[in-house]
Amino acid sequence: MNRNGRAMRPFGWSFALVVFYGRTQIPYLRLLRRGYRHCLAVVQTADGWVLLNPLSNFTEVATLPKLRPDALLAAFAADRVEAVPAQRLAPVYRPHPWMPYSCVEAVKRVLGLRDRGVLTPWQLRKRLRRPTAVGRKRWAPDQVRGDGSE
Repeated sequence: MNRNGRAMRPFGWSFALVVFYGRTQIPYLRLLRRGYRHCLAVVQTADGWVLLNPLSNFTEVATLPKLRPDALLAAFAADRVEAVPAQRLAPVYRPHPWMPYSCVEAVKRVLGLRDRGVLTPWQLRKRLRRPTAVGRKRWAPDQVRGDGSE
């Protein structure tokens, strides 16, 4: 553990992409902002990428091959969805604030983000785009290699 009470995580395993979708088959999600009705996380590992897609009835987990982050960003852009890079934070060893389960809450926990004011995919996107957001200062595209290591 480091001095902030966080466990140490290998740097190469701490990069993620948060992907935002606007398509939905659930009627009440249409109340959310267009383009930001669902979100999922894609986490870089030593062996490639792990996609975590928290849906209302189950959580989809899939592995993706080793790709450079810019290639993965281009693939999501070709699918006409927004992908935002983020640095995962090391876990804090204290209880996480209780919140109802949603795609946003699942992604926040993957990232280590403990912000009770983030409830919708649009709010999560705004939070990740802030300069002081989860690891935004620590990541640049040329710092992350496609092989999962730093």
